[in-house]
Amino acid sequence: MSIVADSTALIAMSKIGRLDLLRKLYGNVVIPGHVYQEVVVEGKRLHKPGVGEIERAVREAWIKIVTLTEKQAQTSSGYRAAANVGRGEAEALVLAKARDLWLIVDDKHARELATILGVPFVGAAAVLLDAHLKQMLDRQEFITNLEELGKTLWLSPEIMAELLRLALESK
Repeated sequence: MSIVADSTALIAMSKIGRLDLLRKLYGNVVIPGHVYQEVVVEGKRLHKPGVGEIERAVREAWIKIVTLTEKQAQTSSGYRAAANVGRGEAEALVLAKARDLWLIVDDKHARELATILGVPFVGAAAVLLDAHLKQMLDRQEFITNLEELGKTLWLSPEIMAELLRLALESK
């Protein structure tokens, strides 16, 4: 199984030290070239934390960089213009749609566009919940990771409460 990720998802999971969950849950992560540029090339230039872990995953080939076709690049540009999404999110949406894969995305506008396009998606917090439900994280690890994620991404109090409720109800 594979999943497509945008920059924010990779950065967030790396910042909380849980990039490994993407590999355990999905096997391979597909990213467009611009996401690699944003996360690794720009991240190294700015000395951002977690870049080395992402770069290592690319070297190990479980994060795969995909170059968009010319037609996909044109579609991506159209998404950017029409929906107020960044280039990385637009390219990730194009790849997820073209390959019929789920997308990990947390940006509100990109999620709205994914819904319109029929691209299934999850957010980084849902990845943590999925890992917990599949017993890759115990309850305390889930709570700790969720709290850390909440320092990295904005998660509404309602979303946090719902994720905690679901985790506490699981066996």
